[in-house]
Amino acid sequence: MSRSETQPPTAAEQRRAVVEHARRQRRKRLTLTVVSIAVTMVVVTVVTISSLPKPLPPLAADQFPSGSDAHSLALVEGTGPVMVDVYADPLCPACREADLAVTDTLERNVTSGRVTVKYHVLGNLDRYSNPTGYSSRASAAAGCAADQRLARPYLHELFRHQPPEGSAGLSEADLIGIGVRVGADEGSFRMCVESGRYSLWVRHASEQAGRDGVFATPTYLVGGRAVSVSKDRVAAALEEAIG
Repeated sequence: MSRSETQPPTAAEQRRAVVEHARRQRRKRLTLTVVSIAVTMVVVTVVTISSLPKPLPPLAADQFPSGSDAHSLALVEGTGPVMVDVYADPLCPACREADLAVTDTLERNVTSGRVTVKYHVLGNLDRYSNPTGYSSRASAAAGCAADQRLARPYLHELFRHQPPEGSAGLSEADLIGIGVRVGADEGSFRMCVESGRYSLWVRHASEQAGRDGVFATPTYLVGGRAVSVSKDRVAAALEEAIG
């Protein structure tokens, strides 16, 4: 018989056995820890990816309002050398005040050929109507007005008749009625509004505003520089930019 079968292990052998057992336990714990970390990372990655907003479908050629800028997705009026960018939401009370304050100044300078105005109409305040979505509906209707070269007067009337936050907003019939009052052909305008033709364009325009670094409305840029929105400030900025 061998010694291990006839005699108990020596103290040295016992110590080696204890050390080896401890080593195996450490390897087992390390393996479990690594596996646990890997699983956690996979779960976090999956949750993070699934929570990211899905990219919007691209816009087809017929989903851009007539006269809109393909890059900025703004509604463009005028051909003057000085560029004025207006970022506004149809439900934004401050946007209404700004529009009422400066609309005559902008219109006069567009008509005289001194200014080009780019209206970035957004749906950022959709959640503040009940049911949600009014900002986007109204902005899409403005796109329909642009098809008939009526973006500026249509937007102005939207602000004049702005509903309060928390309300349902203007109805589809109201939006169509405003278009007719500013001179739109009722049949084609109604078809455009009721079909939601420019709904996706509004979503793209709202995202583009964020990429432009604009996160608040109203925002007015004259020659690329932000200006305080008041009749005097905008007029002064226009005069300075025009020279």
